[in-house]
Amino acid sequence: HAGQHFKHVTLVDRDWEGLQHTSESISTKTIVKSVMADVTDESNVSQLFTELENEELLVQGLINCAGVEIMASIETMSMHQWRQQLDVNVTSMFLTCKYAVSSLKKSQGSIVNVASVLGLIVAPDHVAYCASKGAVLQFTKALGFDLAPFGVRVNCVLPGPIDTPMYRKTMDTYPDPEAAHSEHTRKIPLARLGTPQDVANVIHFLLGPNANFVTCTQIVVDGGFTASRVDL
Repeated sequence: HAGQHFKHVTLVDRDWEGLQHTSESISTKTIVKSVMADVTDESNVSQLFTELENEELLVQGLINCAGVEIMASIETMSMHQWRQQLDVNVTSMFLTCKYAVSSLKKSQGSIVNVASVLGLIVAPDHVAYCASKGAVLQFTKALGFDLAPFGVRVNCVLPGPIDTPMYRKTMDTYPDPEAAHSEHTRKIPLARLGTPQDVANVIHFLLGPNANFVTCTQIVVDGGFTASRVDL
């Protein structure tokens, strides 16, 4: 959906099937390039943006949505898990922004980082995840401040409970996944889970001209979930 703003869209993921699925969902009027790469690997990211430059493609919009959710207490979490959580959720954004920024300055483009409401609130056994998403909020604000003089906007979207494979995987960790799902839904004032399209709509807005005076900020997309953090 966000790709409707641009003639060319480059999709990056480690999952080829995921790339293909996303590619098929984008308008046929858009030229889509799918790239298998690891955005936590600096050489992969550097090569990606060098290739775009060689193809004379100017980066006008960057969406950072790589993410992983590792549930563990601080006592049971390994150093590998801690690093993986921060590398995927935070370091990947640092790398893509680092190598995209020279092109974005030329285009006066926009960056949208995807965080989570768990950058604002907490959940059990989510110490590393909450730390990573809180970092994304401050990274977004600080980078937006630095890039504002160049006309580059940087904003953040904070999804709440969204019906994705990652959400379903988390529900599966509960003794009764369906009961846990029902309990989650009950606590959302709009009485439903969000959809990926709900999040994409906000990203679409932030990338486009209607958000020309919006930067260094965050938009929560959670159906009112964080506003009602009490046992209803």
